[in-house]
Amino acid sequence: MKNNSLAVLNNHLFEALERVQQASNPEELEQEISRAKTVSDIGDKIIRNAALGLKAVEILGKTEVPSELRIETVHGQNKI
Repeated sequence: MKNNSLAVLNNHLFEALERVQQASNPEELEQEISRAKTVSDIGDKIIRNAALGLKAVEILGKTEVPSELRIETVHGQNKI
């Protein structure tokens, strides 16, 4: 799987959440919350960029979604 897909981003977001939940002391919790906010902020920008790309595809009337905007399933097939 590529390292720049929306599926990978989703995995990173859930991993950040898990690290927050597993923090063992207040200092670690604060550090993980800060890291999770950063991942979330960047993820939000990536998602907005993908939404803009899909809107452009829609406006241009293209029938093929660019590979960068496809979401892969667990089996490696494209959902979109």
